[in-house]
Amino acid sequence: MEKRGIWPVLCTTLTVLLFALTAACALPGEGGEEATVYRDTWGVPHIYAESAEAGLYASGWAMAEDRLSQLLENYLFGLGEYAAAFGPGNNDAWVRSDLESRMWDHYGTAKRHYEAKLNPELRRHLAAFIAGINDYLDAHPDEVPEWWGDRPVDVYMPVAFSRQFIWSWPAGQARSDLRAIGIEPSFDVDLRASNEIALAPDQTTFGAAALIIDPHLSWLGRHRYWELRLHAGDIHISGFATSGFPYVNLGHNEHVAWAHTTGGPDTADVYELTLDPEDPSRYLYDGEWRQMESRTVEVVVAGEAKPRETTFWFSHHGPIVARRDDRAYAAALAYEEEIGYLESKYWFMVAEDYEGAAAALDVRQIMPQNVMIADTGGNIYYQRTGRVPIRPEGYDWRRPVDGSTSETEWLGIHPASDLMSLLNPERGYMQNNNIGPDTMLVDSPLVPERYPAYLYNQPALYTHQRGAAAVALLEAKREAGARWSEEEIVELALNRSVYQFER
Repeated sequence: MEKRGIWPVLCTTLTVLLFALTAACALPGEGGEEATVYRDTWGVPHIYAESAEAGLYASGWAMAEDRLSQLLENYLFGLGEYAAAFGPGNNDAWVRSDLESRMWDHYGTAKRHYEAKLNPELRRHLAAFIAGINDYLDAHPDEVPEWWGDRPVDVYMPVAFSRQFIWSWPAGQARSDLRAIGIEPSFDVDLRASNEIALAPDQTTFGAAALIIDPHLSWLGRHRYWELRLHAGDIHISGFATSGFPYVNLGHNEHVAWAHTTGGPDTADVYELTLDPEDPSRYLYDGEWRQMESRTVEVVVAGEAKPRETTFWFSHHGPIVARRDDRAYAAALAYEEEIGYLESKYWFMVAEDYEGAAAALDVRQIMPQNVMIADTGGNIYYQRTGRVPIRPEGYDWRRPVDGSTSETEWLGIHPASDLMSLLNPERGYMQNNNIGPDTMLVDSPLVPERYPAYLYNQPALYTHQRGAAAVALLEAKREAGARWSEEEIVELALNRSVYQFER
């Protein structure tokens, strides 16, 4: 198919179509190569280097230059050491955050699996990115926050933070299972939402596919994005990264654009365990008592004389996150031993068409999401993605299931080909802002009766004000035989109309 360009709208910050270079500096890249960083009118870095490693070195340097405190704070979240720098937080929020990071052992998991689960190319990229950060710290000691101290950043920290960043999505699904039986879990999750719209070439005045990328994350804190352009080796991207993350989370290269919104298949379960009344550290499994494992951790809290000590208990299903009477509840997350979120982002960045971008989903490392892709071949593609356990039939996986029998054990992980997807829908558009796949467009073929309930994982015909308004606008344009111009696409992304207000 003819390459016709792509038109992404990135709504997190001002879309930059024309820019003036206002500053440039040459940095020594990884291995002595040169990397050049230009700054445009808005301060966005445009990085040029011969190799990916040199470019990522410069990216680490430029990110530290722009967002040093937030970058280091994000690594503290992954380490489970945030309270040591900033105190307990409101209602002990930072203490709980640290305890959750320690319970899931984000940093330890990154160290254990770094060599085995990340290929050599990704490890080289990470090493270069971290070298850029550390060299910036060495060159600007007065900018290093006192709470960080003089320790260097290591390659495991961005991996641990990437785990911590995605954890609220599967952990939130486990929380829903507990709430279904009236139990509040012992962990917190963030509430997140986003918006995405894909238009086929026959729906635009310029004859190319268009993608609106609109993450609804905070302007402040760990979710605040950092904008960059990177041209290095086989990487040519424009987009946004979270501080401390080496790759672009959302954006586009010269062939493909990609967007995410919260919502997706069920990637977590809760198992109800029967405890031994004579020894509550044991639980029943296939007719025998099994011993739980324990791990005691200390959380240092700024302003407090002594660390806070907590003991976590673990079954083979996962950590114990709640107890009631003689029952304990273990959370099982399909991502528990995974560290590959950044690998999926790398494959997005080097994809040459929607199939290459879909290959980023094949690694099954992205949190539960609605993912939309547009490419220069004019294709628009949707997948409701996630790392989804294959579950035995006959159980209600929306609430805790019996953990005392091997009959409820997961049977593996679904391949991406099992997940619901849609390529080039007949209506020429798709949109999702955390609504059901069956309401993304008129006459959507992605209806719940075609899929297991835990793959669909949303009530039938679920939508809301924003979703209904978007479909109405898209369908009205289509029925009128009109096409979307660039200016109208920006207006569509920012539209605040109230559905059926006129009526």
